[in-house]
Amino acid sequence: MADHVEELRKFLSDTSRPDLQSVAVDIILGLSGTPEGCDVIMKEDGIAYHIVRHATELDLPSSLKASQVLVNVSAIENWVEKLLTTHDTLMQKLLQVLLRPKSITKENVCMTLSNITRLEKGSSLFGNYLFSYPSTMSLDILVDLFDKDTSESLDYLAEVFSNVTQLLSFRQWFLSKPGYDSLLRLLPYTRYMKSVIRRSGIVGLLRNLCFEIDHHKCLLGEESDFLCALLLPLAGPESFTDEENDQLPLDCQYLPDDKEREDVPDLRKKLLESLLKLCVTPYGRHYLRRHGVYFILRELHKWEPVPSIKEDCESVVSILISDEPQKELTLQ
Repeated sequence: MADHVEELRKFLSDTSRPDLQSVAVDIILGLSGTPEGCDVIMKEDGIAYHIVRHATELDLPSSLKASQVLVNVSAIENWVEKLLTTHDTLMQKLLQVLLRPKSITKENVCMTLSNITRLEKGSSLFGNYLFSYPSTMSLDILVDLFDKDTSESLDYLAEVFSNVTQLLSFRQWFLSKPGYDSLLRLLPYTRYMKSVIRRSGIVGLLRNLCFEIDHHKCLLGEESDFLCALLLPLAGPESFTDEENDQLPLDCQYLPDDKEREDVPDLRKKLLESLLKLCVTPYGRHYLRRHGVYFILRELHKWEPVPSIKEDCESVVSILISDEPQKELTLQ
C-alpha cells in the first residue's frame, strides 16, 4: 500500500499530466471514505499538501473531489491537528476560496471550516488569521458574504459562527462594534426555514452569546431583536388576548393562523437554554417577564411532544414566575 500511495503522490504533482492528476484524486477520494483510508492518506507526506492545492488553488474537475477529501479528513480529529500543523497557510487558502464568486468548492470548504473549528485549536487559528489580516478577510466580511449569498454553498458558515463563539474572543467581537451590527444581520436566520443548517448554526451562536452575562443588557436592548429571534421559532398559531399581545415584542404579536413552531427538537432545546441563561441576571429576568415570554412558553408547554424539552420549558417558566405575585402565571 505504501508503494501505491507514493505513486499517487507523484501523480498529484503539478508536473504530472492533468488526466493522471484527476485519476489520482479519484482514488484518494475513495480512500477518504473510511477512517482507515484517511490514515493511509495522511501518513504519506505530500498527499495532503497536493489535496489542499487541488481543493483551494485550482479550478479543475478534480478540485471538487479534492475538496470532498478535505471534508472527510477534517471530520477526524487527529488529522485536523496534522492538517493545521503541517499546512500553516491552510486557513488562509480555505477562506480565500469564499471570496471567489464562482468557486465550485465553496460548499465543501465551508464544511471543512466547520469541522476544523469544532476544535479549540482550529477556532483559535481561524481567529488569529481573521483578526490579523482584517483588510483581506474578517468576520464582518464573512457575515456579509453569508447574508448576501443564501445559496446552499455558504450554509455551513453558520456552523462556523457557532463553533468559534465558544471562544471568548469571538463572543466579545460580536458584542462590540462592528460585530454587533453583524450580529443584527444574523438574527433573522433563527427562522430561516429554507435551511436547517443555517438555523442551527445561528441558534448556536446566540446561545453562546447568552453566556456573556455582563452583556445581557446589550443583547436585550430596546432596539434589539435578540429576544424576538429566540421567541419567534418557539411560537405557534395560538391567539393571545390584547393585553398579552401588548407585552410581547412587536414581531411576536398577532401571529398568523398558519404560524409553525421550529420542528427540530434540538433547536427548540437550544432556544430554551438561551432563555434560561438570560434568566441568570436580574435584568434578564425582568426583561423576559416584561416582554411576555411566559405567554409564548405557556403555549409551547401545551404543545411540546418531547418530555425533556417540556422540562426545559418548565425550568424557564419557574424562574419567570418565582417572584411574580400573579397566581395565574402557572402552567396548566
